[in-house]
Amino acid sequence: MDEKFEMLLAMMKEMKSGLENKMEVGQEEMRSGQERLEQEMRSRSGQEEQFLTTHPVVTIENSLESRFGDSHFTQFYRTENKTTKAKRKPSSFSADVERLMSLAYAECPLNVRESLAVQFFVDAIRDKETQLSTRLMDFMYLKSALKYSMEFESVKTASKIPLHAR
Repeated sequence: MDEKFEMLLAMMKEMKSGLENKMEVGQEEMRSGQERLEQEMRSRSGQEEQFLTTHPVVTIENSLESRFGDSHFTQFYRTENKTTKAKRKPSSFSADVERLMSLAYAECPLNVRESLAVQFFVDAIRDKETQLSTRLMDFMYLKSALKYSMEFESVKTASKIPLHAR
């Protein structure tokens, strides 16, 4: 039993020394890799400054924009469009809707963008009666929907004023 125990102990010591050797080799590789990276960084330190002095930042931005375009903004514009509410005058709100639609759906044909803008504008009208009336008119153009909703609101407001107050 003692022989087996000593044999097992010897094997464990051998394994431990082998692992220690592997650790030392790995640490040495890591140190040499770090030294190589530090040396490479030192040798290139002037190249970035030289590149930036010969290439203006605007040129770099333009080349990046031409490479990637504004496609990454599309989702942002669509989200902004959905979260925008008609808290302002209808005319300024419709201008914002038109601007955001052209940015968010730039790849779509004009008639599709117009249709989406009308749909969004009508959905954003807070007064349910005006919203329903404008929706039933089934407008194709945002300006027509805006004009109708403003006329409807003014007629509705005028009809609420008592006759003796006119």
